[in-house]
Amino acid sequence: MKPATSPKITTKSRRHRRNYFNRLLATEITVKLLVNGTLLTVAISTLTNLLPYYFSQQAKLEEIRQEVTQTERRVYRLRSSFYRNFDPKQTKTVMQEQAPKVEPHQLRVFWLEKETKNR
Repeated sequence: MKPATSPKITTKSRRHRRNYFNRLLATEITVKLLVNGTLLTVAISTLTNLLPYYFSQQAKLEEIRQEVTQTERRVYRLRSSFYRNFDPKQTKTVMQEQAPKVEPHQLRVFWLEKETKNR
């Protein structure tokens, strides 16, 4: 034979357990929301602090790229000048440019400006 139990006690204990688990679940969800909110706040503040640094680095990178481009142009000019100066086919031309001497069969030409008469 089964002992007689009152249905009120069983229902109360079930309700009490259910309320306890609901409160526990609500507390867990609240803690998770607070932690995630804190992490979100930290992430947003970190990003706002990093954005100016990122933009300054991009500006420096662009400046360096421009300097590299200018340096490459200069190297190209200097390299072409170097090759021209040491090219055996252009030796005479380079010598004439850098020295006032002229070959004997060449005549020197001097350009004179016309004198303007002032009235």
